[in-house]
Amino acid sequence: MVMILTEHDLAFLCAETKLSLPKLSSLLEDDEDLLLEVVAQRPLYNICLNISFPFFVRLTILKETKEAKFDKEEKYYVSDSISVTYPKVYKQSPYLIDKKRFGEQEAQFYLVLAGLFPEYLHRLNERGAPHRDFYIKAAKKGFEIADKKSLANHICDWVGILNGIKKNTWKL
Repeated sequence: MVMILTEHDLAFLCAETKLSLPKLSSLLEDDEDLLLEVVAQRPLYNICLNISFPFFVRLTILKETKEAKFDKEEKYYVSDSISVTYPKVYKQSPYLIDKKRFGEQEAQFYLVLAGLFPEYLHRLNERGAPHRDFYIKAAKKGFEIADKKSLANHICDWVGILNGIKKNTWKL
């Protein structure tokens, strides 16, 4: 899955790989996946200010799921989903979600909420909102409807990984 890289992303990759931009571009064309996997294994400290959010998420997911059973497409799908959905979480209250509607967009939203905002969901639950388990089940159902069966089967694993990323890597 080809990712759109910004100027800052390319400058970061040139610095990390010690390659010129033309050589880096050639390598990206030949095997972007391998390059990203290698770069993702390096420490990600303090790089989020130098690269785009989607690229940072992609590297984080690749780093944190190095030993996981997920295939590359699933990892990329989750990282792309987070890149798009995470900023929207701040703009939309979970109370405004149509809880009777279960599709791919809702599943992505629920995955991000359950994985990256469990404390927020707990506070909402204390005021009458559904428990975090509701969001996990809703994400699973939405991914099943969207024919993302593998992701639906791994939803609890992904929620755990995202929660670990939040606490240990992003330290939110």
